[in-house]
Amino acid sequence: MTIAELKQYRNICVELAEVRSELKELQTVDAVQTASKFPYSKHTVPVTGLPPSNDVKSLQDYELSLSIQKQKIENYVNSIEDKEIRTIISLRYIRGKKRMSWQAIAMKLGYRDEGTVRKKIKKFL
Repeated sequence: MTIAELKQYRNICVELAEVRSELKELQTVDAVQTASKFPYSKHTVPVTGLPPSNDVKSLQDYELSLSIQKQKIENYVNSIEDKEIRTIISLRYIRGKKRMSWQAIAMKLGYRDEGTVRKKIKKFL
């Protein structure tokens, strides 16, 4: 795994949310009335689904590929045995909406210098 791939994590999450939003907008809901079983009282059953089209299929394929990329990065980060390295990578690239600065990560881990944290990641990757 490279730093460039880790940096893509947040972009993947944003794209994935947009694709899921588009698919949700395309989803249709229809109400069907039924009374097929005894005592034959009418009730409404909502039926949801996506229209069969190439656009929907391509969006679903793209959603799947983004999900796989996201899962691959998460699995890689979770598989790191060194807790400190895993914490640094999570804070810098995975967690939160806004990227933490190297200085903030260093302070959180008890270091005075941001260079220490950067060097550890650079050496690890």
